[in-house]
Amino acid sequence: APRYGSLPMPGRPLTPLPGSALAGGVEVVRFAQSVSRASSLEHLERIFVAGFGPLMGVPMYGYDLVDPATGRPAGCIAAANVSDTFVACYERDARDVDVVLAKAHETGRATYNRALMTAAEWEESEVYRRAYRLHTIRHVVSVPMRSGGEISGALHFAASDPEHDFGPDEIRMADALAGVLGLAIESIDSRREMERERDEALAALALT
Repeated sequence: APRYGSLPMPGRPLTPLPGSALAGGVEVVRFAQSVSRASSLEHLERIFVAGFGPLMGVPMYGYDLVDPATGRPAGCIAAANVSDTFVACYERDARDVDVVLAKAHETGRATYNRALMTAAEWEESEVYRRAYRLHTIRHVVSVPMRSGGEISGALHFAASDPEHDFGPDEIRMADALAGVLGLAIESIDSRREMERERDEALAALALT
């Protein structure tokens, strides 16, 4: 059997990737590499905010972290192109009634509000009236992020334009990038734990 990188099998001609698709793939790899090299949660937030929106072509986006043990917010939020007022309203009044986020956590899969309800039902929903109406956000996707096998947060992206539907390719890409973010967070947490143990050991040695 031919190995990867060998000549194509007879009858199955090699079709080169279009230039735009190849360029897009390169940008995805570069973004994933930058995320994987993040040295802290603050560094990861800067990389995400600068790169995710342009890469995906989405107008509003962000992520938030939760305590895997309790599922409660961990106080780390990255957000782009939404107001501080929106973030505060969402965290204070809307998170607990966010049906999109709840479904994403329940299934462990990316969830699109338009797959759950009609546009009219969305605008009548409690989560929309408590927070999303502030920016007239009509399209929302929530994607679980995992660290150490547990849900550690969620990636979100959204649009106000009624015609800005999110397609399957965008959702699959976001799902893959959420996995990269989760691995980066797991690495950062492991590094912080190692540094804490090192500092404790040094302190004990100094006392001795």
